[in-house]
Amino acid sequence: MNNFLFGLGQIKSTALFTILSVVFSVTLVTFLECFLNSQISKNSILIAGITSTTVSSSLSWYVIGLLFKINTLEKKQRALASYDSLTSIMNRRQFFFSAHELFRRSHDLNEPVSISIIDIDNFKLINDEYGHAAGDAVLISLGKLLKEIIRSTDIVGRIGGEEFSIVIYGSKSDQAFEVLDEIRSLIEKDCVAFMDYKIHYTVSIGVADGEDGYDVEDILIQADKALYKSKKNGKNRVSKY
Repeated sequence: MNNFLFGLGQIKSTALFTILSVVFSVTLVTFLECFLNSQISKNSILIAGITSTTVSSSLSWYVIGLLFKINTLEKKQRALASYDSLTSIMNRRQFFFSAHELFRRSHDLNEPVSISIIDIDNFKLINDEYGHAAGDAVLISLGKLLKEIIRSTDIVGRIGGEEFSIVIYGSKSDQAFEVLDEIRSLIEKDCVAFMDYKIHYTVSIGVADGEDGYDVEDILIQADKALYKSKKNGKNRVSKY
């Protein structure tokens, strides 16, 4: 919110400066033209004032509109750079950046944190049987479901083809296990409608604690080992490192 207000303040300041500059410049140019043509009179000055005001007003509104368009385009560009175009959740780059920040905060405040990897079971078979468009529909559905489920203190991102990750703030893996198993259960009940098909799918999950002295990448490797355990033991389950 503070960033938004600061940005809005910058736009207002720029717009005001532009308006004043345009008004001054147009008025000065008009006055000089009248002077050089020896047409300075009360009527010509009045006409010049009206003309400069009209031109500067139109130009000022145009500049203001342009500034807002630039601001909107910048926001869209930032969103494209930070979010996965298919699922609309954080992409790998933004997820790791945000995860590092969350890990740093948890360590500074001595709060627990855990990280999980969620992998769609038999995703290749879904693509082979229904087509890649159906696979995309499953990814979109899972991304939406995860985004709706997680708390505002947690983060979720797509870190690979069919791999997602959640950082759960304030919870060690024992507590996170219960939350993730509930998520797994909800996903098992999810049904993706695609053309004439109704696609059911499951996920395997691995979770690990964010320990002091370990970076996000290190903990993610541990979570990946726990994920392998879930796959090995029959899929559609959660395992701790």
